[in-house]
Amino acid sequence: MKNELIALATAASLVLAAVAFAQPGTGKMIEAAGGGELVTLTATVKAVDLAKRIVTLKGPEGEVFDLKVSDEVRNLPQVKPGDTLVTKYYESVAIEVRKGGLGIRSAESQTAVSRARPGERPAGAVATTTTVVANVLKVDNAKQIVTVEGPSGKSVKVKVKDPGVLQQIKAGEQVEMTITEALAIAVEAPKK
Repeated sequence: MKNELIALATAASLVLAAVAFAQPGTGKMIEAAGGGELVTLTATVKAVDLAKRIVTLKGPEGEVFDLKVSDEVRNLPQVKPGDTLVTKYYESVAIEVRKGGLGIRSAESQTAVSRARPGERPAGAVATTTTVVANVLKVDNAKQIVTVEGPSGKSVKVKVKDPGVLQQIKAGEQVEMTITEALAIAVEAPKK
């Protein structure tokens, strides 16, 4: 998973989990904790092929892998062997219970993107906030899991950490979930 996250980030071809509700496929477990979690991953640049736009990285567990870097990534010539690729990922899920029946389900996303200016070391960030109105299909109080159906008809299991919020959720109602995800990537010179 760490390699996949770094690969997605570096290639600037992000598909954030918040969009899962709007697309068909198998369900995914997400955690609703109210607060967020920041994960920092690092990899060391082993080689850079500028002509092919391929960067060879060594991950935190010693695995070596190649990444095809998108043309959207500026300043690739500044990346050198020994540099460190730092990836920071943040996710937060908040749930609000909507009393009443099964109304219209919806998903609305807003995304902000930034990247390094020409001449700076390669860096970039993507932040997405998605608000999803979903139908509650099932509540498992013992496991603290709520199964919801998003706008595409896809079922998703949500782990609700706050027992107070869990007690308010009932099958046949709707919940509004706000999912915030952010990814920041920066290439740093090796520490001397």
